[in-house]
Amino acid sequence: GACISYDGAMVLTTGGSDYGIMAWQVETSALDASVALGGSGDEPYEALIPGGKEGEFYDEMCDYFYLAQLRAQGEDSTEEREIK
Repeated sequence: GACISYDGAMVLTTGGSDYGIMAWQVETSALDASVALGGSGDEPYEALIPGGKEGEFYDEMCDYFYLAQLRAQGEDSTEEREIK
């Protein structure tokens, strides 16, 4: 297993059959720079989708999401639907 210190500066890992415990010092400045370059909110994840949020693949994912909601709520319903 692994555990991160409250300030993010240390990571503790445990071994398997040898019962070893290792303490790793983490240099967070590289992570902080990556976070700053990646953007905020959903932007970093949208950049990973081929074509971005305006692309065809994103639209197709939305369509599949709505289809899954329709199937979960019953396709034959005439009542107003709630997308969760």
